[in-house]
Amino acid sequence: MAQPLIPSALEFLDAASLDLIRAKHPGMLPDDTRAMLMIEVDGAAGEINGATESILQACQTPGLIQAAAVADTQSLWKARKALSPLLRDIARARSTRTSSCRSRACPNCCTACTN
Repeated sequence: MAQPLIPSALEFLDAASLDLIRAKHPGMLPDDTRAMLMIEVDGAAGEINGATESILQACQTPGLIQAAAVADTQSLWKARKALSPLLRDIARARSTRTSSCRSRACPNCCTACTN
């Protein structure tokens, strides 16, 4: 971020995160989105508009498919917030599997989990 602007929030959602959200909340996100970087700025209306334009210009790099300002930021943050409990559920499930594995049996247990 070699820009003079400092975003108030940056959130990156990779394909796996987006798939988790889609599985639990169908229709919340576009099906063709493979990753999402959410950049939010704060300030007065004029400052926000200028900052948004600067950030969109900075995002125009080779390989980027789309960079756009959105009118409904609440929906994007709702999707992001939906991810947290899903990640907690995964962490609990993984934690439970690991805690039930004895240290001597760990190599066999890890092989069984991946099969």
